[in-house]
Amino acid sequence: MDTQKTQARVQLGALIKRERRAAGMKKQDDLATKTALSVSVISLAERGSKVEPNTLRQIETALDFPAGSFEAYVSGRGALPVREQGASTALPDAPSVQTMSRAELVAAAMVVEEVYGQEAGDRFLLDALEKRAQASRTNVREQAG
Repeated sequence: MDTQKTQARVQLGALIKRERRAAGMKKQDDLATKTALSVSVISLAERGSKVEPNTLRQIETALDFPAGSFEAYVSGRGALPVREQGASTALPDAPSVQTMSRAELVAAAMVVEEVYGQEAGDRFLLDALEKRAQASRTNVREQAG
């Protein structure tokens, strides 16, 4: 198995998941509906499993990425894709950060690092964890008060 392709698929999967959520699709079912793919196929793509090139094209179209950019990245012929319509480097909002596991936050930080450098990846992860901690403290105060 090609380790670089596997790593690229995992990074792309984290990007797909992050961008799905950023697009307001909280559940994999939302993206499945938009792409006419099954939830299990969306899940495989987000976990970095090998999926058909046509599947990647449907997902990249639904998430507003340039045509062919996902396959080019996985095959080593391109950089990690950036969304066509106003690609955002902003930290996800607090609700999306709250729903991500630590492993997902780390995967997202790896994507940020791949595109924008190590300092940006580190900053993303630290900011995301701080937002989660702030939201958690706010919830505790609201419940107590």
